[in-house]
Amino acid sequence: MTSVENLVGRHVAVWSEPDPSPRRQAIAALWTEDGAHCTPPLEARGYEAIEARITGARDRPVNGSDGVGSGPTILTVVPAKPRIPIRASRGAG
Repeated sequence: MTSVENLVGRHVAVWSEPDPSPRRQAIAALWTEDGAHCTPPLEARGYEAIEARITGARDRPVNGSDGVGSGPTILTVVPAKPRIPIRASRGAG
């Protein structure tokens, strides 16, 4: 598994975790203390705000459905300091 796949898997796992205690631990492992989750026009900065954002999203239906995650969602992770190195590749060959 690449570091990008790992990061994406951990991000999805946070949003999928129904138990608040492991969710808090996963948030702290994925974001830095002053990290942010941005989905315009919303921004959640810091562990408590990110937890509230995820919990709020889990507690309400998406696009009028009766479950979480059944509608299209665009998520952007903006860590203050990435926990893994992210490098851009230049030109593919």
